[in-house]
Amino acid sequence: PMVILLSTTVINAVIAPFLIFGLGPFPVLGMKGAGLATASAQLAGAALSMWAMTSGKAGLQPDLSSLKPRFDVIGRIARQGVPASLQMLSVSLNRVGIFALAGAFGTNVIAAYTLGLYADMIVYMFVFAVGMTVEVATGQNLGAGTVDRIAAYHRSAIRQLSILMLCMGVVVYLFGPAFVGLFTTDPATIDVATQYLHISVIGYLFFKLQCEPAPLLLGFILGPMMEENLRRALLLSRGSWQTFVERPLSAALLLAAAALVVIVMLPAMRKRREEAFQDAD
Repeated sequence: PMVILLSTTVINAVIAPFLIFGLGPFPVLGMKGAGLATASAQLAGAALSMWAMTSGKAGLQPDLSSLKPRFDVIGRIARQGVPASLQMLSVSLNRVGIFALAGAFGTNVIAAYTLGLYADMIVYMFVFAVGMTVEVATGQNLGAGTVDRIAAYHRSAIRQLSILMLCMGVVVYLFGPAFVGLFTTDPATIDVATQYLHISVIGYLFFKLQCEPAPLLLGFILGPMMEENLRRALLLSRGSWQTFVERPLSAALLLAAAALVVIVMLPAMRKRREEAFQDAD
């Protein structure tokens, strides 16, 4: 899988500048060119996957002569696969929304975002490859009844990915402009793409810490509103913080917020306490 993902990413990264900026004999297609490049790379990846399976390179020898639909198996796959596919569906819908927002700022921003995605795909390609390996190892150990090995595999994968994400983040931050410069000489596009890559490096840290994107997005949206109203409340109270506990409504909201924080932290605290007791035993 890593070879196919790497090939797809390389193909996408190579042909996208030609279609976006109209290099050589190709016309300037802008956002349409980015879509065509991505679709072409995905088709190439699918063709490479089919070749690997039919040629035996993937360790499989499918017998097409006995190929026929097994609706019972299809039903079981659908019951397991449809809920699991919702995650990737949400990622795709998120990218469509971001592309729509980027389109309002011109072709340079769209091109910069596309080039930034190529760098992200290269980084996360290693994450996906390790994740697939851990999934296979987990299934094998479940079948063999060696459940204790599963936790060891997961801990090892987390350590390796932490080091890998740190190294890749440093590489992207330092050499991101050089990577973008391979595809365009437009200063505006290079500047926007560099800003994107420098910000996305922080996203690698959030990915490692398993931070949910929705609360972060709400924080960016509601944060300035909260700061503005906080300053307004302090001006009205002449700098007194007691106004937040003297008013019943604000005091109740503060207590509710504190209770929610405690409720969220309790499971983690309880788990650490149980692990400490197990280690002591």
